[in-house]
Amino acid sequence: MQAKFLLALFGSFAIASAAATPNVDAEVTDVVILETSGPVGLPAVEARDVEVRAADITWQASGGCKTDWANRCNAMCRGEASKKGYKCLQIKSKIWRQSCVFGWSVCDCTCVR
Repeated sequence: MQAKFLLALFGSFAIASAAATPNVDAEVTDVVILETSGPVGLPAVEARDVEVRAADITWQASGGCKTDWANRCNAMCRGEASKKGYKCLQIKSKIWRQSCVFGWSVCDCTCVR
């Protein structure tokens, strides 16, 4: 009795999941919307006027696993970004335990451009 019930239950799940999958053969078209005017009160924006924002740069501060990043991680990131010649609007730093042993951590830096 239980085997028949379980078989019926699994069968109904299989039918329901087959019915819920999308039709893969359906034609997919790309929709491109070009907005030529900004919000109310702003002038029209041309494609040549839009400046592409550069991708953020992320790196690990030199020094590796340490126990004392708390007071110097952000300063280290700023110094390294300056040495590397990065033009950053903002520098973010994150202290986390990547593959260090318990109690030790690394300093990750991000240059927001």
